[in-house]
Amino acid sequence: AHTTASGNRFTFYTLDLIPGSPTSYRYGDEVRQMKKEVITIQVRGTDGTLRPETRTRWRSHYGPVLTVPGLLPWTTTQAVSIRDANIDNDEFAEQYAAMVTAKDLDAFIGIQKRYQGQPAFNTLAVSAGGRAWFGDTSATPNLSREALAIYEEQLATNPFTRAAFDRRVVLLNGSDPRFEWQNEPGARDPGLVPFSEMPVTERRDYLFNANDSYWMNNVDHLLESDHSVLFGLTGTEQSPRTRQNAAT
Repeated sequence: AHTTASGNRFTFYTLDLIPGSPTSYRYGDEVRQMKKEVITIQVRGTDGTLRPETRTRWRSHYGPVLTVPGLLPWTTTQAVSIRDANIDNDEFAEQYAAMVTAKDLDAFIGIQKRYQGQPAFNTLAVSAGGRAWFGDTSATPNLSREALAIYEEQLATNPFTRAAFDRRVVLLNGSDPRFEWQNEPGARDPGLVPFSEMPVTERRDYLFNANDSYWMNNVDHLLESDHSVLFGLTGTEQSPRTRQNAAT
């Protein structure tokens, strides 16, 4: 069974732009240039005929530059870019094709570890012998311990950063190289958290989840391990659905 995981699968980056050059941004002591991509597609008009429409898309080294009027504007001093953990997730279909071939729970867990193709879900599984397994094995950005410490401090002190997080948006300073995703052995793709560092637990009484944090999946045995905050918060009030499950 699956529930929607509460973690973050992408990070937004603010870019400090160079005065007079809105497609150049600071990155540590460097200046980097955005990449320009011109795209032309055929668009059907109200008269039914197709005409070419051309748009220009810009990218930082993180990924596409986004503009949302009134929310994420591209100004003369700042732009916003995004990096997505699932942009290259072609393991998703392979994982699900393999999952249906699993003959036991150990094989099922091994498939999760091998492919790591889960995009945004918690997974719960039980064996015929009474083993219950839970994992939030969704693709998650791998920030360094230093970056996580800085970000958690900003969550506590910066209302804008916290407001974004409450809307499930991780907002980082893209001009600070410390917020780069870290490459680690065992991860599905560069920059992602490897399976060995994901929230996983197994029990013989019960496990549950209601689209909430991995933290409370057994009332008497909370999963209080040292996982990245990008997997979700721990020690916080849970949703009414989770509390109702816990009460029953």
